Amino acid sequence: MDAELKRSLMRLLHGEVAAPEEQALKGRLARDPQARRFFDDLSRLWDGLEMPPSPAVPRGFSNAVVAKLRGEGVREEVSWRMAPSWVRAITAAAALAGILVGSGAASLVLADDLFEDSWTEAGEELSLVEGYVEALAGDPATMETEGQIFP
Repeated sequence: MDAELKRSLMRLLHGEVAAPEEQALKGRLARDPQARRFFDDLSRLWDGLEMPPSPAVPRGFSNAVVAKLRGEGVREEVSWRMAPSWVRAITAAAALAGILVGSGAASLVLADDLFEDSWTEAGEELSLVEGYVEALAGDPATMETEGQIFP
């Protein structure tokens, strides 16, 4: 088997070939048992690989970036004001959307029958989600306060 076919099969495995070339390679694999064995071995090897853990950011990386910017003529302080206006507008819109979603979630009134399967029996502990749902659905004046931060 030639090196070009091996490269093509590797590209097929990675999903880097166009549709016509993919069809031609799959046809070749159906006709050529040696190419099929190579591709199967390559697939098993590829599927067994794990990505290495991401390296940590080196100490002093941010300072090195700022020093490089200053060395290239950026004399003013690197700040949010330097971002293009469209970036700041999108960021502000995303922050506002997050605030609105958060305030909307906090004001939900949940029906008891909607979560009847998630309530626990007496004496069992509630999960964080169940406790939050109970806090949203319950009446603050009648809620049990034992063990809570605020009496």
